[in-house]
Order: sequence, then structure tokens, then C-alpha cells
Amino acid sequence: MSTMSILESFKKKGILIIFFVMILYVAIALFGDLTKISESFLKIKIEFIILILGLETSSLIFRAIRQRQLLNQIGVKIPLGANLKIYFAGMSMVATPAGSGEMIKSHFIKQNYGHNISKTLPIVFVERYHDLLAVSCIIFITLLVSFSWATTIVLIISTVLLGGIFIIIKRKNLLLKVQQKMTRIKFLKKLVPGPELNESLDNLSGGKIMASAWSISIVSWILDALAVYVGFLAFDQEFGILQTFQFYFTSIAYGAISLIPGGVGITEGTLIGLLISEGLTISLATSIVLFVRITTIWFATILGFISTRFVLKKG
Repeated sequence: MSTMSILESFKKKGILIIFFVMILYVAIALFGDLTKISESFLKIKIEFIILILGLETSSLIFRAIRQRQLLNQIGVKIPLGANLKIYFAGMSMVATPAGSGEMIKSHFIKQNYGHNISKTLPIVFVERYHDLLAVSCIIFITLLVSFSWATTIVLIISTVLLGGIFIIIKRKNLLLKVQQKMTRIKFLKKLVPGPELNESLDNLSGGKIMASAWSISIVSWILDALAVYVGFLAFDQEFGILQTFQFYFTSIAYGAISLIPGGVGITEGTLIGLLISEGLTISLATSIVLFVRITTIWFATILGFISTRFVLKKG
């Protein structure tokens, strides 16, 4: 299947997801009082927005650096600038179940550099693993300062999930059994292209590369959370950095384990609920959450669409 055919397939699904997101956000805005939300947005100073987008862009650049390290680990050498474009292009598909749409990066790499898809495909799943691992680690630290049942529950679930995945990857017989079951499902069958995939997984689960990717992921997600902290300040809300981190990462973790595209609905609902429990009005909590999501995941998605045009032009 050509890259353009795959893009067309993702494009159709993307349109449905965007349509769903628009309906959901309109519903959330109506729920929070559209008039009050509009008034809150108009009070935001431009310097806050610039700082937030700068922090978010920096976060994404660190993740692109992580991608390059992972690619180097499996013997795929790509120029720094091209790697950055490919990573950002993958962000255009971030609003897919578990971010699986980012697999399009493997097609871009094959198209422009000739490496087999089965060799580079594990990168996407390893990136998602490290994202959840980093978020879980930061959540654990916040719990040492401020206990929350909602946060504790999602930490337990994510820890079990991360541990189970790691065991499956490290035990080759177990991994093969899981892959055999995956091939019985039409959609998942495409995700198990051959033994080269397992070789890449083995290389990417070594101690040094795991530690390196984990460190970069921590830095990236802290920058992301700092952008959210500044977003709270833009609405004159100060909960402290660690408390804000806990709110944000708890909602992100629930959205991630739900496997819903972009965590849409789950992430927003969880964060709104946490803010209301702290005494914020529905309209203010909704305003903050919509602003946070627009300046994080949807900002990244827009950058992704722009980068995709450059990558396709090169191809």
C-alpha cells in the first residue's frame, strides 16, 4: 500500500475524529456556559500564550530527539532536520487510538530512506510506553506531596499495564504467543509484519536506551506540564506546580489507558472534575481545560499537519 493511500485512509478517520471532537467541545462549552467561557478567554494576555506555545514546542522537540535516539539504536540514521519533520508529521495523527496513527512515520521513513516498516514500527509503541512511564513516575512524586484516590487508582492501573507490557517484550515465547493472537484480528494483523519487528523491540528494551529514553521523556513531560501550569496562571489560578502537575497527569493517564483517540472526552472530563472538586466554578474549570487542550494536543496536531506537507513534498 502506498504512503498516499495510507494517508487517505487516516485522513478519512481523522475527519471523523475532528468532527467528533468539535461536537464534544461545543457540548463542553455549552455545559460550562459559553458566554462566561468567552469572557475568560478574552482576558488572557498574549504573553501567556507565547510562553505556553514556546514550552509546548520545546517539549515536542525533546520527544523528537528521543525518536532519533531510538532510531539510532536500531541502526536507522536520519539527519536531525529530517527527523524533526518526520516526528512532527507523526503528531498530525496523535488523535488516534493510543496514538497508533503515528505509525505513518514508518511509511515516511521507508519512502524517504528505504528502511523496512517492520524495522521502525516498534518506535511508535516504545514512544507511547515511555510517555506513560514518565507520566506515571511524575504522578508518583506528586502523590508523595498530595494524596488523591483518583490519582492513586490511575497510577496502579498504569503500573500494572507498564509491567505487563515489559514482561511480554522481554519474554520472547510470550511475545510470540501474543503476536499470534494479534494476527487473528484483521486490523492488528497489519501491525505484526515479521521477525524484524521483534529484533527492533529487543534492541529498544535494553537498559541503556531505556534509561536514556526515560530521561528525555521526563524532561519533555515536565515542559509540557509547565505549559499547563502557565495556562492555569493565565486564568489567575495558582495551585502550586506539583498540584497542577497532579491534576494534569492524572487526566492524561486516564485518557491514555482508555485508548480513546487523543483521550478526548476522558481527559477533559477528568480534569474538569478535579478542578471543580477544588472549588472552581463549572465555567472557569471548563475554560481552563479547553484552553489547556487547545494549546497542547491540538497545537501539536496543527504543527503535525504543517510538517506532513513538507515530508510529502520531499517524498
